[in-house]
Amino acid sequence: MRRAAPGAVLLTLVLGACTEPPNPPAASESSDSAPAATTSPNDSAPPVARAGFLAGRTDDPAPLTGEWLARAGECPDPPSLQLLAEGDSVGVLIVLTYPDSGSRETRYPVESPDSGPPAPGTARFGIQRIQYLALGFRAVAGTVDLSRLDRRATGAFAVRLLEAITQREVRYAGSFRGVRVEPWPADLCVMVAAPDSAAADVVR
Repeated sequence: MRRAAPGAVLLTLVLGACTEPPNPPAASESSDSAPAATTSPNDSAPPVARAGFLAGRTDDPAPLTGEWLARAGECPDPPSLQLLAEGDSVGVLIVLTYPDSGSRETRYPVESPDSGPPAPGTARFGIQRIQYLALGFRAVAGTVDLSRLDRRATGAFAVRLLEAITQREVRYAGSFRGVRVEPWPADLCVMVAAPDSAAADVVR
């Protein structure tokens, strides 16, 4: 059974481009909230996700705090790790473009989608939340730290998000832990195109 990948809006937030949505292997369950997520006694520390999940938290009123089942795939062109976490009304997409040399377990600075195709060693990050309205956020600054990459991926992030319509900024921190990594063929991967075509897919 295959479940639809993030729609054009989420892809646009991350890539700055319209693409045909890929169809990654389906996860077995999803959840829109995460009461079981573990947090540090230090309120400023990011939440610690359960194995196989991504957890995120913000102090902003935007409803982006929670924990969601995640899946990840390695993609060939460009060489990258693409991680997708989904709940009933949330989609989080992280694209880490591997560095040209050195360890892939490293820090990836966030690159804005407006800069064109992703450079090696950079991250793209986007969130879509649908309640009464669809809210789209893309990361414009921050980092994603990939601390483990073998058959599973573990890491943490601290990013500054920009809401697509109001241009409101939100600080967002979190982690993903023990997310299974599989090799995805090219037709399942998010392919990067020129950003010019993104304007038609702004969140409405």
